[in-house]
Amino acid sequence: MTSSNSSYVYDLFRRLHFSDFGARTAEVLIVRPFRVLLIVLGAWLLARFLGRATERAVRSLHHRAPARTGHARAEQRTATLATAAKRLVRLVVWVVAGLLILTEVGVNLAPLLAGSAVVGVALGLGAQSLVRDMLAGLFIIGEDQFGVGDVVDVGPATGTVEEVNLRSTRLRGADGTVWWVPNGQIQRVGNTTLGFSRAVVDVPIGWGVDLGRVGEAMKDEAERLAADTDWSGRVIDVPALWGAQAADATGPTMRVVVPTAPGEQFAVGRELRRRVLDRLNADGLRAAPVPPTV
Repeated sequence: MTSSNSSYVYDLFRRLHFSDFGARTAEVLIVRPFRVLLIVLGAWLLARFLGRATERAVRSLHHRAPARTGHARAEQRTATLATAAKRLVRLVVWVVAGLLILTEVGVNLAPLLAGSAVVGVALGLGAQSLVRDMLAGLFIIGEDQFGVGDVVDVGPATGTVEEVNLRSTRLRGADGTVWWVPNGQIQRVGNTTLGFSRAVVDVPIGWGVDLGRVGEAMKDEAERLAADTDWSGRVIDVPALWGAQAADATGPTMRVVVPTAPGEQFAVGRELRRRVLDRLNADGLRAAPVPPTV
């Protein structure tokens, strides 16, 4: 005798003169794998659809923010955020699909969910730093605080950014040291290559030297550098003489500043410093003498 809630497959096998056990076994071997297959297929399609929809939504929000659209790294930042959001949506879909599959094969989820809640609390307490790092990574990428190729000071380390992800930032210092800094530990960021940079050249001058002539010579050399075809592409604006910045026992310090393209301030600063020192020596405007050794 068949029950009122029996499936079509069960009834079919009973009509084929299978025993109750045989019909139920056939139902389990045919219907449940088919349902699991449907769940997997549906999850795969839904994950792809929602992933693409999420990616399009993130990109659409980016294009509605014109203040950031024109930035050189805007597309890279948007792609990173879109990828992270897409992966999160797909993960949620597959977790739900996994729970449905467990239910389909007869696993009682009540004790499993109760146990996972306890485990989740324990893991949550232990993974607070990981969650903090990932949230900080989202803000770093979303606000475009820095990106690959920038020279930054993030507190624990200073160097050129080689990789930025949701968990950590990888920097390479001037001496070649590679630093991995968790994003959650970054309390402040100093980016020396965002938008534009400045080559700041300070030259110590001895007492008794005509600072007016020194300033004219420094500014003249900076303008010559800006007009040089080998360097004009790196200098993006008119150099400025900032004059005397400090004074100590050896004499005052004169400063000239040259706006440069992002990341070019170091090369421009080295070249300008060489030219300025050569010019001052040639004009008899000597820099501060080296203190005698004892």
